[in-house]
Amino acid sequence: MRRLLFFVSSSLIIGLIYFIGWSSFLTITSVTIETTDPKNVALIEAELGSAGLTLGVGEPLARINARAIERSLREEPWIGEVTLERDWIGGEVRLFVRERIPRFIVTASLPMTGSSLSGGSGGETNRSAEFMTDDGTLFALPGDLAAEYEDLPAIEIRSEATLDRRNAAELFAAIDERFPTRRVIVTSISTFITESAVPLSTTAESDQESRAVRLVRISWGGLTEVEAKAVVVEELMKLKPNREVSQIDVSNPRLPIVSR
Repeated sequence: MRRLLFFVSSSLIIGLIYFIGWSSFLTITSVTIETTDPKNVALIEAELGSAGLTLGVGEPLARINARAIERSLREEPWIGEVTLERDWIGGEVRLFVRERIPRFIVTASLPMTGSSLSGGSGGETNRSAEFMTDDGTLFALPGDLAAEYEDLPAIEIRSEATLDRRNAAELFAAIDERFPTRRVIVTSISTFITESAVPLSTTAESDQESRAVRLVRISWGGLTEVEAKAVVVEELMKLKPNREVSQIDVSNPRLPIVSR
């Protein structure tokens, strides 16, 4: 009797394994890849193909290696979150991918120390281009995709402090609407310089003058009193003698310095 029960239970288990893993009853009926940017679907499919993890209609649902798919895609520096869901009844497979959104081009100019932003040793300087999110995360993009973001504002990093990247993004967000900014420079002593377009006058003598701006290099010092410093810049540019300035230092907003 025990042998019979063992035989029956073993047969049921083997049959269940076959039914789930190899039969045509539980197979993929459709595959959907949802991304932040639809144009990246082809890139994601290519990544899965190169890793031998393609998802094909008609394949058994149970043989999908969800962990391997998620792990493989997360290894791509431009991909943030990955989740795979499968509908065991309907056979639908949905892959959710959230890419990192580039907000800045980052140019690193650091002493060669072997970090991710530099390599080697000695006093030489290494320059490399990467992209950065609003929270300071650095990542690379595939060549074709990188070309689409070449017009982003730039952040030049001369400091190795991770916090400086986030602060640079915060400074950009605080001033860009008021002073359209194309570059933020993070110095080796964690101070900030921007190349920004500032209005020449807010009490213009003509409509044409009211739209005039000048590209000025602004030294902000640290990330403190940004609002007060921005007001000082505006007030300085109201003065006619300052319409030809090329640099403004508001590191100390109570003692600003202008120069041509």
